[in-house]
Amino acid sequence: VKERNAKITKEALLEQLREDEARKEAQEAAAKAEARRAAEKLEEEKSQRKNQRKLLAHKAKQVESFIQQRSRDTDGLRPAVHNKLLDLYPRVKRLSLALYNQFEHPDSTEVGGPDWEEVKEIYAEARELTGMIVMTEDGPLDMRNPWDPPSDPASEAPMEGA
Repeated sequence: VKERNAKITKEALLEQLREDEARKEAQEAAAKAEARRAAEKLEEEKSQRKNQRKLLAHKAKQVESFIQQRSRDTDGLRPAVHNKLLDLYPRVKRLSLALYNQFEHPDSTEVGGPDWEEVKEIYAEARELTGMIVMTEDGPLDMRNPWDPPSDPASEAPMEGA
């Protein structure tokens, strides 16, 4: 190596140094680009989770409003049904607030979790008690979410008349 370096001309040495510097700059640029891609992917995932939490909070609020309206309007409700709705309302209100707080200030990467599952159970119970469903601009409130895995159609029994 010493012998070879001794025979190198000044121009060849400068050229080799330039090539080494260019290689180093290319490696640094590639590392920066990879770090930027990773940061963009992380930000995209974060944004996606926020949108999912927002959808859950919105649906939970709709369920809360539905139960509140039905528990206020006692016409045609049996006292036992009315009392059950009055029992469900504080639970769904607490869950709705918890899901909204997760949307505003998430404390984990989890979306929904047990709170969302409980809201779905409460909505199913309220539908069964009242025989009514929540209507949205897009039709009946769908408690399934776009990111949920496809379900077995045989396991989902639609409500009568829905």
